[in-house]
Amino acid sequence: GQNPAAEQEARTAYNKINSLVGEGKYDEAKTEMAAFLKKYGTTNTARQAQRLKAELDVIGKPVPTDWGIEKWFQGQSDFELDCQDPTLVVFWETWCPHCRREVPKLQAVYDKYSGKGLQVVALTKLTKSSTEAGVTEFIAQNKMSYPVAKENGEISQHFNVSGIPAAAVYK
Repeated sequence: GQNPAAEQEARTAYNKINSLVGEGKYDEAKTEMAAFLKKYGTTNTARQAQRLKAELDVIGKPVPTDWGIEKWFQGQSDFELDCQDPTLVVFWETWCPHCRREVPKLQAVYDKYSGKGLQVVALTKLTKSSTEAGVTEFIAQNKMSYPVAKENGEISQHFNVSGIPAAAVYK
């Protein structure tokens, strides 16, 4: 079984890393995470920490020039892959109930900030029951005007997407 004392120490150390992330101290959090996994790698808490580690690993990672876009549903002319402005990338699928609730809310963000330089793009891989027709219908039903595309999985893999909806911001 697990050592309860080690598990408690691991939980305390993990909470510290979470606090650093909350304060925006990502480099410090990455350093602490490496030490944490070395010291507490066999604990249950370490298994939980892997998701945060995957998120931290993306911070500071250069954005690829090829995103593996297979089809644009809309907005291709409004979107620049190598734009210097901040870009919000959202990963979603039509079958996902949380996505169906949250993705349309991005319209307000897009409306408010696109004129101030923010780019927004929603990416789908058309998994499970998703279809191109279903995406087109969802866009129309929700009056979405921001760019939406189908990707081949390269960019979601690059951003370590492990569940949806997921979002990444880069500049």
